[in-house]
Amino acid sequence: MPLDLVSLYLANARRVIGAIAGAAVGIALAPLLAPALLGILGFSAIGPVAGTAAAVIQAGIGNVAAGSAFAVAQSIAMGGAIPAAVTAVGAGLGAGVGTAAAGATPDDEDQKEEDSNDEDATGGDGADDDGTPGDAGEGTATHRGQPLP
Repeated sequence: MPLDLVSLYLANARRVIGAIAGAAVGIALAPLLAPALLGILGFSAIGPVAGTAAAVIQAGIGNVAAGSAFAVAQSIAMGGAIPAAVTAVGAGLGAGVGTAAAGATPDDEDQKEEDSNDEDATGGDGADDDGTPGDAGEGTATHRGQPLP
């Protein structure tokens, strides 16, 4: 059986759209959030701030190698370009959040509840005097099986 991409998309359209929208938001926010998050960790425009996580990490590393994760983080905090990998992480996180948010709301079919008073296949309502419109004529309002005035 060949993979039918149209059916797959239609069955998961809400999640696909959520993932695409989330990825776009993640890509857009990565340049704004990355420096802010690094600032919270103690990376600043002049170097690691004393007494912060960044200072502790640098003390543990000793001599920081060029191109290392610490060096890239410090470069971003100093206003350098954000690497594609950081943007890709932002896109991935955004896509995950978008997919989860889209999947958190039930589909229209999931919201429908079975109604025991629905009409059956024969056109009747399947029960006698249960207060449904089929008891006293289609569209007639009833209360406890009796037509309302």
